[in-house]
Amino acid sequence: MSDPATLEHVAAELSALRDLFQRRLLDDKAKARLYEELYSQVELARHGLARSQLRPLFGELLLLTDRLHEVVGNPEVESVVEELEEVLRRRDVRRVPPIDVFDPRYHEAVRMETTTDSVKGQILAVLRDGYLIGDEVLRPALVVVASGMNAVEAPNGLPLEEPDRIGSSGMQPE
Repeated sequence: MSDPATLEHVAAELSALRDLFQRRLLDDKAKARLYEELYSQVELARHGLARSQLRPLFGELLLLTDRLHEVVGNPEVESVVEELEEVLRRRDVRRVPPIDVFDPRYHEAVRMETTTDSVKGQILAVLRDGYLIGDEVLRPALVVVASGMNAVEAPNGLPLEEPDRIGSSGMQPE
């Protein structure tokens, strides 16, 4: 019937085939992981490229919305501004949230004023809104900051110098 040598030979071949199958299965899983990583890197690169290409356009649209904000009382203009802002929001462009104390990551101080009732570094006025695209600053907010001898020192010890323009984290307004 069955000769032991043949059975051993079949068992050895079966064992070799099982090992080959397991190795190929592990290789396939490793390749699938590599493909997934590659696809995610390509998607990140595509997203970054699109954002870098759209960044100048968004900056120009913000200038347009600034100009339109100056026209008050015209319902048609206000409607256009709302639509423009909605288009920007859908593209992850949003205003820098209100912050009471100067933060060079989000603000550019265009003027400093000496006050008696404000904390040093406190934002006294926002002259132009700042905007973020995702987590990055698209355009810093232009602000007036409290400073001078009569101002109280900020509780966080925020160091502010007295030049005409201070900090915008290296970014200039568009």
